[in-house]
Amino acid sequence: MKRYMLLFMLLAAISIKMEARFYQPISDAQFYKYIEDRHDLDIVLFVPYAFEEKDAQKVELMQEAFRRVSRRDRYRDAEVAFIGVHLDELPDLVRDFTLSVDQPTLMLFKKGQVVRVDDKIFKHVGYANKLEIEDLIEEYFGTIINERLARKAKIERIRQEERAKQEQHQAVSAAAQQQVVTQPQTVRQVEYVTYPTSRYVSYPSYYRGGYWPGFGIGFGWGRRGWGGGWHRGWRGGRRR
Repeated sequence: MKRYMLLFMLLAAISIKMEARFYQPISDAQFYKYIEDRHDLDIVLFVPYAFEEKDAQKVELMQEAFRRVSRRDRYRDAEVAFIGVHLDELPDLVRDFTLSVDQPTLMLFKKGQVVRVDDKIFKHVGYANKLEIEDLIEEYFGTIINERLARKAKIERIRQEERAKQEQHQAVSAAAQQQVVTQPQTVRQVEYVTYPTSRYVSYPSYYRGGYWPGFGIGFGWGRRGWGGGWHRGWRGGRRR
């Protein structure tokens, strides 16, 4: 059960990331909050409600194309917001922006203000496919998007370089610690040599004995005292 919950959470996170810049406000206040506070580049699609039945498929296709554009990494990384508004749910916006209720309308907002061309509010009224929506965005926001992406790429490159340096430093530290652990310790071997007492054995030079001339005086002690044996032997010889 826990495994399925983790899988569900992962899929939900992926889905949110894919459409992280697509919003559908449910009130006028929420719409203006998105425009003024959330992002400074907004693409708004106002979906009509009084279109003819034969145009229903076109409206659905345009909404799908709008969603597909919002999933592009380029616009998501540049923090461009895509807002879909159903005019039948928020009819007051028709009056606020003088919108058509029988044809879809695309409008652009920058920092909470409507984009103007030649001092006129820019509006694209009518159906548009995916490429046409992208061309519209690139025409008015392309330069800003490119600057943002270049700035983000530079920041990311700096972060990667810092991360690489940190990993290299950690690798060097780990290798040094491993070398200290695995380096064999030097043990001094001491040889103990027992030399025989025989004088015929060749000793090392610093132990080799020598024969030197000299003299000495000796004393002896017998069973009956000092010199007793020698004295008795001499007197006995004279008595014969």
